[in-house]
Amino acid sequence: MSWLLKYYKGIYIVLVAVGVLCTYLSLWGTAVATGYFILVLASLVLGGRWLSRAVSRGVVEFYRDCDPEPLLENCDRLLAGAGDGRGGYLLALRCNRISALLALGRREEARAELDRFADAPPREKGSPAAVTLRWNRAELSLEEERLQGMEGELEAISAMAQKVRVPSLFGGVTFPELMDWHVERGRCLLLLRTAGPVLELLPRLKELLNKAPCTLYQVQAIMDMAEYHLARGETDQALSCLRLVAEKAPKLAIGARAKNKLSHMGF
Repeated sequence: MSWLLKYYKGIYIVLVAVGVLCTYLSLWGTAVATGYFILVLASLVLGGRWLSRAVSRGVVEFYRDCDPEPLLENCDRLLAGAGDGRGGYLLALRCNRISALLALGRREEARAELDRFADAPPREKGSPAAVTLRWNRAELSLEEERLQGMEGELEAISAMAQKVRVPSLFGGVTFPELMDWHVERGRCLLLLRTAGPVLELLPRLKELLNKAPCTLYQVQAIMDMAEYHLARGETDQALSCLRLVAEKAPKLAIGARAKNKLSHMGF
């Protein structure tokens, strides 16, 4: 599997070239060439679908059930022996792996994965992978409260995302809209960490919760609201948020953090 993921783009180019040759030969009535051309096209379509399904195993459990383990296991299995390839499927796996590691609170491993692209980022600067990797770096910095230059970085991520014209993972939400959600959450976290729990934050956090396209993002927004209420000393509101996070995301780092805060509060 790893060799196919690594060399799929080259295989694709070769098959297309063969397909063009077969098309040329078929114009001269070569039945065998026509049949081979149909076989090549079928192989490309079916192979692409098969790889897409393989790469996306564990995605539902992650975003719907807040369980990153199946996704991480799938990424580790498929990336074994793949090296530092920059193919589309490999980049998707790397992005998924980083997201899973961050969700689990395994920051050092996530940083090591991100460092693979420090000197050689994806060639397509406007690709979903390039934007996602840049957001992953910003998310890690926000979690570690390395905030210098973060406002400009979030603006840059938003501008990059607007140039991507592909559907996102979630039905009905485009990739730019999805990244706008992440960027707005980043801005809210930045404001909370620099200006404190100012009143304007709560309606923005509620809007994020309303627009969250999956359970994982809903839980993240609820945890942000819990931190806001804790910072304002609003214990009752914070308790309801923390309980929800602890209940819905026990396998995530934020679920463990919510449970720990509840324990320290005597609940």
